[in-house]
Amino acid sequence: MASSKYKTLKQVERNIRQKHLASKLSPSHLEWNLNAPNKVIFSDGSVCPGTCIECVETPCMKFLGTEISLQKLTQFPSDHDTDVCPTKAISWPYESASPVIDDSLCVGCGLCAARCPTKAIFFKDNGSASVNNIPNKYFIENSTDSDNRKTQDTVTLFQNLKWKNPILQDSEQTLDILFKKYLDESSSLFGNEPNLLIRNLLITVGVKSAIRRTGDTNIRMDIVLEDIAHNLNGIGEIEFGIDILNTPRNTLDNIAVFTSRYKIDNLIPIVFPLVLPNQRSEYWQVMKDIKNVLKIKIRTVTLGALLLLLWNQAKISLGDLNNFYSDADNFSIRQALENLLHRKINISDGYLGIIEPQK
Repeated sequence: MASSKYKTLKQVERNIRQKHLASKLSPSHLEWNLNAPNKVIFSDGSVCPGTCIECVETPCMKFLGTEISLQKLTQFPSDHDTDVCPTKAISWPYESASPVIDDSLCVGCGLCAARCPTKAIFFKDNGSASVNNIPNKYFIENSTDSDNRKTQDTVTLFQNLKWKNPILQDSEQTLDILFKKYLDESSSLFGNEPNLLIRNLLITVGVKSAIRRTGDTNIRMDIVLEDIAHNLNGIGEIEFGIDILNTPRNTLDNIAVFTSRYKIDNLIPIVFPLVLPNQRSEYWQVMKDIKNVLKIKIRTVTLGALLLLLWNQAKISLGDLNNFYSDADNFSIRQALENLLHRKINISDGYLGIIEPQK
């Protein structure tokens, strides 16, 4: 038999060259920059840009399975999508030395930047994120197998590193860019993207969460939250469109279904909208009626509120969301958010409906 003229295709291997910090360097804190790589300040006073060390587990791109899974409610049919970026803007092409971010898909939420161990991801003035991988003398390429351990040691050194300033400032200009990019891209994105965005923000600020598996019609609620340490559970509706007016009634359905099927009561029900409904909408009076008649407080936490928590390195628990209750008597969630940030928010009253509804 003549030999085959076809050759077995070989899988292309990515040329990963992990890095580690030079010896005796200890990072002190980080300063976020706009339109330039972030600054890492070391305990000896030296400064270098945050640089990609080409992590094997790529926390900027992927959650671990344990991060997106519930500990107690394991029977909940959760979505197993581990992507950090809900719009799939960040990827690692085989021909690239480090992950890259697609400007046309990036909405500037900051999830990848917050999760990067060495804070190599910074923001450009167009609101999109970018990965810095320019070599410098502070981050050295691994040359031996033993150096791979030094890479993990480097990650450990950067854990819990304090940020001197926020990832992005809570300015109306910053939020203008983000919301415009999001709304421009949302029409071409897949249907589960808002759910992934809210889940990923909650996980990154410290609230264990899981979203309903796409296509599952047996479970009504969009998201389930849990706090094992404080024996708390939450259920949520995520609605970025006009169906926001139906979310209070849908939440009552969720409470009935969840309590019946999982035998768990004392729930914290939450609506996660893109922005707060208009002051004149029925939403606020229905919230008040539910509180007065059924003694149930449905909290409202906007996308903008979660972004501000993320940008300011806030670490919260499910119980911290208890204070985000608003109804026809008090529309604002400003005080609850400022209590968690420990400072005033530099956004005007009613701006975009992020903290107070527009009139």
